[in-house]
Amino acid sequence: MWLRRLRRKLHSRKEKVFLSNSSELLAVVKSLQDFSKCLLGRKFHLRTDHAALKWLLQFKNPEAQVARWIELLQEYDFVIEHRSGKSHGNADALLRRPCPEDCKYCTRQKGKEVVSVRMLRTDQLNNEWKDSLQHAQQEDSDLKPILE
Repeated sequence: MWLRRLRRKLHSRKEKVFLSNSSELLAVVKSLQDFSKCLLGRKFHLRTDHAALKWLLQFKNPEAQVARWIELLQEYDFVIEHRSGKSHGNADALLRRPCPEDCKYCTRQKGKEVVSVRMLRTDQLNNEWKDSLQHAQQEDSDLKPILE
């Protein structure tokens, strides 16, 4: 079973004060809680580009909130696999939205491309059309690396 989760959600006011390591751990905790029905009792691999996460979970004397989060994670049977950020091209692409025309802060403005995204509700399509769409996506050279 493969579950892919990209968590980029606004944190509460209290959560915004956490350091990078703690916020990565918080993202893992919240994601596992969201998928707890699927993950409890199963061994799974957690891939992350945040190498310090492995170190954080092996803290000898964690304090306060980090200790509580680590305790929550002990309910799950998982292995952390570090994978460099460059190898996470599919997730990286999902995080990078195109800049608006009047963007004054972004350094990506020079190489900006116009990107069009269309959303389609698949629950309103007949099976033949779904199969045709799925086949076309699998054959698309731009989508192939993301789907694999």
